Amino acid sequence: MIERLAERGVNPPTLQKCRDHLVSALGQAVKERTWGIEVNVAATVDAPADPDAPSADDWYTLTAAQADALLAHLAGDEYESLYEICLRLGLRQSDALGLTWADVDLEKGAISIRQSLAGIRASRRRIPLNYPKRIERRAAAAKRGKSEAA
Repeated sequence: MIERLAERGVNPPTLQKCRDHLVSALGQAVKERTWGIEVNVAATVDAPADPDAPSADDWYTLTAAQADALLAHLAGDEYESLYEICLRLGLRQSDALGLTWADVDLEKGAISIRQSLAGIRASRRRIPLNYPKRIERRAAAAKRGKSEAA
């Protein structure tokens, strides 16, 4: 099925979603023992590769010094605060653009992610606004040679 869709010109991300939905539906059928399905054969098929997807070599993380230099360069920009929140807290662009003032609690020092601009349900979470501590933890983790989610 995936091969036929690919031959018709369906793009790789859509093929991936089709496969994921099929794996999910058949997995539920196996779990519920409906339709006489005992094995989820879709789960044995590799997901189609997206030739345009970035490889692991295309991703890198800014060092604290690089982030500070970027913020210094952006000083005075109308979106400076948005850039700083994204860099300091590690927010995704869609989550940052979905923020409203109701999501910011300065008394508790936290931001609540409740919605995403991307139109998909954002993962609801609270992020503390303790920039220096987060930066120190990340720097210490980098020195130890491992990535630490803050």
